Amino acid sequence: MTWRWIETRVARFETRTLDWDALKLQADYDPKYKRAQMRYVGTGGTGEESDGNTVPAENFTFSTMVLPPSCLGLVHDCQCKISADCL
Repeated sequence: MTWRWIETRVARFETRTLDWDALKLQADYDPKYKRAQMRYVGTGGTGEESDGNTVPAENFTFSTMVLPPSCLGLVHDCQCKISADCL
């Protein structure tokens, strides 16, 4: 195993970017729904096809949502399990 391969499996906070376009359709509907996706593992369920800045996904994806002050996240139902772990 090489260090280069290991680095492709590490997602550091300081190398993440905010994707304000991933859920732009919701913000276009109403500005109070403006939010950005910050991806770590895979691209998640937002419809983004690829993101070379993530750890490749195999069995799960992991991302966080960043909401500006006074904005809301839409209530939604997912067909998959959503979980959060703290390290």
